Formats: sequence, C-alpha cells, structure tokens
Amino acid sequence: MRRKETGFSLIELMIVVAVIGLLTLIAWPSYQDYVKKGKRAEGKSALAQAAQAMERYFTNNNTYTVDLAEAGFRAYSGESAATSGYTLTAIAGATTTIATSFILTAEPSNWDDTTGCGNLTINQSGTRGVSGGAYTLAQCW
Repeated sequence: MRRKETGFSLIELMIVVAVIGLLTLIAWPSYQDYVKKGKRAEGKSALAQAAQAMERYFTNNNTYTVDLAEAGFRAYSGESAATSGYTLTAIAGATTTIATSFILTAEPSNWDDTTGCGNLTINQSGTRGVSGGAYTLAQCW
C-alpha cells in the first residue's frame, strides 16, 4: 500500500515565484508614479496655502515677507518650510523698502523628481511654473 504524497513540487513553486516576479515588475513603476503624483499634490497644496498666507500678510502690512512663519503659514519657521515631500522657500521682490511681489518655490526634498516636474513655483499674481524637470506646466499643475 502506497501513501499519497501531498504538497507542491519544485516546478510549481518556481512558476508561482516567476508569476509574482512578473506582477511586481509590471506594478512597481506604476506605484512609483502614484507616489510621485501624491507628493506633487501635497507640494501644490502647500504652495497654495503659502500664497494665501502671503496675501493675508500683504493685506495687513502692505508688503510681502520672505519669512513664511511671519506670514502665518501654519507652524513653519524661517525662510524655508518643509512639507513631507517639498521644501518651500519665499523670495520677495522689493521696490525701495516695500516688497511688492513674491515667488514661492517648492523644491522636492528627500525624493527625486528631476525626471518629472522638478521645482514648482507660484507668484503673487497666481502664475504657476515648473523648472528642473522634464514635464510641462500642464502636466504638473
């Protein structure tokens, strides 16, 4: 009397490993793009909030500032404010002693977006821009 053998053969296990490898190979680039788009959305949101804070500051003081904390942009301090994926910086353009314009820049931090949008920018008139990446303005904003 022979016992019936149970379990998987080596070939069956190798086929399963190969299928999982192929699925991972296909899914990984899509996952990376998804993460980049999510971080980019956070950067755009942070830029919009910072621009609103700058406009509120201008309304109260008749000038712009380079200090985002002074402008009331959340709990950030100094000239650079770090979000989870971007570092925000402000540049105020001055005519004599009054800053009448600003440019906010969101630069990718702790991840590489040079093949995507690169730096995102917005100014006092709401004009958006990108620099340092391969994508166009329409693809990024």
